[in-house]
Amino acid sequence: MLPAVFQLLADKYLGYFKVVVISTMSSTLGIVFVTMSLPPVLGMGPCKKYKEECVGDGQRGLLYLGVALTAIGRGGLTVSVPCLHDEQRSEGGQFYLCGLVQKHVSTAENHVVYAVGLVIISLISSWTFRFGFPAIFAAIVTVTFLSGWSAYTKTGPKHKGSLLATLFKAFAPCRNHQESEGSRKESSFIRHITGVSINFIILGIVSALGNTFFVSQANQMERKFLFMTIPLAVFQLPMLIAAAAAPCLCAMCAFLQCANQYCNFCVPRCLRVIPSILGVGVAMVHAILCCVVAAAVVKRKHAMWLVFQFYLVACVDVFFRSSIEAYYHAQAPSRLRDYHDVYTDFVTGVGYFSSVVLVAMVGRNWFGETVGESRLDRYYWLLAVLATLSLVGFWVMAQFCLFRNVKPPTNTDADGVDKESSCCFGG
Repeated sequence: MLPAVFQLLADKYLGYFKVVVISTMSSTLGIVFVTMSLPPVLGMGPCKKYKEECVGDGQRGLLYLGVALTAIGRGGLTVSVPCLHDEQRSEGGQFYLCGLVQKHVSTAENHVVYAVGLVIISLISSWTFRFGFPAIFAAIVTVTFLSGWSAYTKTGPKHKGSLLATLFKAFAPCRNHQESEGSRKESSFIRHITGVSINFIILGIVSALGNTFFVSQANQMERKFLFMTIPLAVFQLPMLIAAAAAPCLCAMCAFLQCANQYCNFCVPRCLRVIPSILGVGVAMVHAILCCVVAAAVVKRKHAMWLVFQFYLVACVDVFFRSSIEAYYHAQAPSRLRDYHDVYTDFVTGVGYFSSVVLVAMVGRNWFGETVGESRLDRYYWLLAVLATLSLVGFWVMAQFCLFRNVKPPTNTDADGVDKESSCCFGG
C-alpha cells in the first residue's frame, strides 16, 4: 500500500527524482539501523553474543525502526525508479516502447545480481556480516547516486491528478455528467478492473507462502545433499529467477512491438498478440497447483521435496505481474498506464494482510507453536479451494468487466496524438 502513497506524492507534490532520493536514503538508513541492532555492534555492556540477555530495549528499537525505514524505502523505490528511468531516457516519450526494452532488461539484470548476492551471503554464518555487507553496499550506492545530482533530469511533479481521487470519482454515487471523455474512460476502466480484483487477493495469499510457511518448512526439514547442507536461500532462487523472468518477458514483447512500429519489421501476429487476461488465469491455475503440491508433500522429511512448490509460487508472481502490466499497456487510458505496478503491489499487499487474518481466524485448531506441530496440509487445501473459487469467479466476472472493455490499443506519439499501434499484449 505504500507504493500508492508514494505515487500520489510523486504526481502531485515532489516528482519522481525527490521520491527516489527520499526512498534511497530511507532504505539505506534502515539496513544500517538493523545492522546496528545486532549484539556484536551495540551489545549491552560486555555482552556481545547472540543471546537474549545481550539484547536490550535500544537494540529492539533500532531493529523496529530499521525495518520500518527499509519498508518505506522499498515502497518508494518500487514506483519511482522505473518512472525516473523513463524521464532520463526520453523527455517527450518519443521512444516509449524501445525505452521499455532497456528498462525491463535492466530490471532483470538487477534481480540476477540480487539472487547471486543472496546466495553468497547465505553461505556466511555470521549475522554481522550478513547485514553488514548489504549496509556497506547500500551506503556506496546511495553516495554514488547522490554524487550525480546535477546530471539527472528533474521534471518535478506532473500534476496528473491523484489516483485516489480518480478512484473515488469512479465510484461516486452522483458523478458529473459533464466530465470529459478522458475522465469517463478512466472511471470506466477503474470500475472494470476493480470488479475482478477481489479474485486476485488469493494470489497475494499464495505468494506470501514463499517467504513464510515454505521457508519455515525448509528450515525444519533435512537439507543435507551429498556432502553439503543446502542454504535456505537456494530454495528461494526460483522466486528470484521468476522476478527476473517477468521483466524479460515484458522486454521481449516490447521489443517486438518496437520493431513492428519503428523499424517496419514484420512481426507475426501470434508473437505480438498475447492474451493478458489468459495470463492472469494461468497465474491462478499455478496458485491452485502450488497449494495442492504443498499439501501433498507436507509430511516429507527432505527439503528437496519443496523445490517444486517454490517454483510454482514463483510462476504465480511471473504470470500475474506480466499479465497485469500487459493489460494496462494495452487497454488502460494513457494517464493510468504507469500505475500497473501500484495496482499489482496493492492487490498483493492486500493478499499478504489477508493471509495474516486467515491464519488468525483458523487459530490454534491448525497451527501450533512450530511448523511441525501445525496442520499445514489443511491450510494448504483450504487455499486450494479458495483459489479454485477465485478462478471460477474471475472467468465469470471477466466476461462482464474485462472483455467488454477491450479496445483497439493505441500509442501516443511525441505530439501527444494517439495513434494505432500493435500492442504485443492485446487481449
